[in-house]
Amino acid sequence: MSEPHEGLFVRFGLMGLGVIFIALAYVVWSSLGYLNIPAIMVETLLSVLGVALLVQSARTSTPTIKNNIHIYNMIIAAGALTFMVYLFYQMPAFGTDELAIDYYAAHQFLLGLNPYKPVNMLEVFTYYHVANYFIARSPS
Repeated sequence: MSEPHEGLFVRFGLMGLGVIFIALAYVVWSSLGYLNIPAIMVETLLSVLGVALLVQSARTSTPTIKNNIHIYNMIIAAGALTFMVYLFYQMPAFGTDELAIDYYAAHQFLLGLNPYKPVNMLEVFTYYHVANYFIARSPS
């Protein structure tokens, strides 16, 4: 690739990545909300990185791949951090309600409570934070 085309390629690449990171910050905000501290940190990091990439793409000097290698390291680190925080908050601890019920029954038994009493099992889904779409509903 010739030198002018490489600069143009890098400039549009940085601009596209900046827009993607700003959009990803919005996706993280809409998925995880704004009440937990790791989500706020990831949203802020992604927004700042997106704006920095947009500013870097608009600089007057011609950007090259060799000059911007630290930006690619930041992109990889931000992507990995976002992926880990997203998995931590979105992946359920239990894939089915049955596993959560079994674990909570054992927990109640170890506390000396009778797990066969319905009143002792009322808090099972809130205790293990089981999402509503994992709870099996009986047909009506």
